[in-house]
Amino acid sequence: INAEYMGGVDSKLQFVRRAFFSVSGSDEKAGRVFAEGFPSTWTIEQVQRHFQENNAEGLVKVNLVRNRLGHFTGKAVLTFQNVIEAAEAIKRFDNSKPSGAETNLKLRDFENPRQNAEGEPTDTSNRRVFVRNLDFSVKTSQVHDLAKEFGPVEKIDVPIGTNGLNRGFALITFVHEKDAQRFIELSNESSFRGRRIK
Repeated sequence: INAEYMGGVDSKLQFVRRAFFSVSGSDEKAGRVFAEGFPSTWTIEQVQRHFQENNAEGLVKVNLVRNRLGHFTGKAVLTFQNVIEAAEAIKRFDNSKPSGAETNLKLRDFENPRQNAEGEPTDTSNRRVFVRNLDFSVKTSQVHDLAKEFGPVEKIDVPIGTNGLNRGFALITFVHEKDAQRFIELSNESSFRGRRIK
């Protein structure tokens, strides 16, 4: 078992941030928010309307993040008049669900994506644990039962193969870094469902 950074949102956000600044050249004092979770069929006008209809103050610009084919990815960079209005938008709209969306919105400070509106870290790399050598019949619920003994769990991924069985590994994201570290220390090389997990 080891803590392993798997790329993910933060590394992609670094790329989006560099690309945005190189193209926009806009004022650094404006408050910017990175948002994801919009329906991919939405237009820039629908994103703007979502915030305007819900009385978001100070939204001056929306930049949609598109893939190589030019399709909207469900992610956007929102520019507010100042950082205070940007912080208010994060507090109000993070985990909200737009009409027609399948998932909740996730909003974070564009300049400092590793913190939420309260200044707490959002980076999961130190809270994420990669577990290998699982028995192929192990279910997600069984991994969750094991992990929750060490603390609250944010997310568990147990990839399933084409044969319907797991692929022999899991990714556990704990709410707290200390619980992830304790899990690594106490579970490495321990027996779980007849196999020694690593």
